[in-house]
Amino acid sequence: MLLTCLMGLDTKACDCTGKKTVDESVKYSDVIVSGTILQKRLVKTLGGPYKNLILNPDSVAFAQSHIKGSLYAYTIVSDKVYKGNNIQDTFIVYSATSAAGCGYEFEKSKQYIIYARNLEVEDNGKKNIFLTTYCTRTNVYNDAEAKMLDKLFGK
Repeated sequence: MLLTCLMGLDTKACDCTGKKTVDESVKYSDVIVSGTILQKRLVKTLGGPYKNLILNPDSVAFAQSHIKGSLYAYTIVSDKVYKGNNIQDTFIVYSATSAAGCGYEFEKSKQYIIYARNLEVEDNGKKNIFLTTYCTRTNVYNDAEAKMLDKLFGK
């Protein structure tokens, strides 16, 4: 259901019970970073038995699929990694393309604190696919949150 919702295939509206606390978010997230958005691009996904693939929209497999969705792929330059292993200086975080799909819409050149999950999906053979939603604590960078994270992680 989560991946279906994020791919924009679910017709229900996003239903968050409110932002999680920092402690809840740390427990739930596989990756927590502060970083700046470099680029936003639309990527296509397949539904059905291939729902875990993110494809080039010009590919034959995508053209032949009956169930299609999309995500935004945000390229991020990380300033600081609070939580997560093997996070590159530049990496990609995905989010749904609409608020109805719980998508978080980042603005280019702005700095954020990003809470994300590592999903079991592929993007052109890459396995570390990070996803964030409106329901996480992901938000524009602020010093108070950064200080809380520094304290929690001893940074």
